[in-house]
Amino acid sequence: MLVAGFFDILDGALARHTGRVTPFGGVLDSTLDRLADAALLVAILVFFEDTPWIVLLVFLTLVASLLVSYIRARAEAAGLECQGGIFTRSERIIVLALGLLLSNLTNALVIALAIIAAFSFFTAGQRLFSVWRHQKSK
Repeated sequence: MLVAGFFDILDGALARHTGRVTPFGGVLDSTLDRLADAALLVAILVFFEDTPWIVLLVFLTLVASLLVSYIRARAEAAGLECQGGIFTRSERIIVLALGLLLSNLTNALVIALAIIAAFSFFTAGQRLFSVWRHQKSK
């Protein structure tokens, strides 16, 4: 996951450096990011399939993570500005990586998932409010 995240950062930087940035490249990059996030969370979900409350937590984490990205994409498609929020994809990756690395310690992965879910829903709310405020000022 950390290696994939590192290369995800590099591909955009390389495209900008070589002048090969395209709108489709941005869409493809965002799509692959969502697929990678979902695949990892589904793998965690399968691992915990015998524990219904953790399955629910993973599901909520997935929904919240996708909402953060969706709100930004939808706002930008509508011509509205949508920046910020306290818990973007990089924060989610860091927290999940720590949860996975420390997973042998006192339910670290479950705690990480709960943090991601809670802060992602909060960030989705922040973004919705930001879009609403920006729309009202137009």
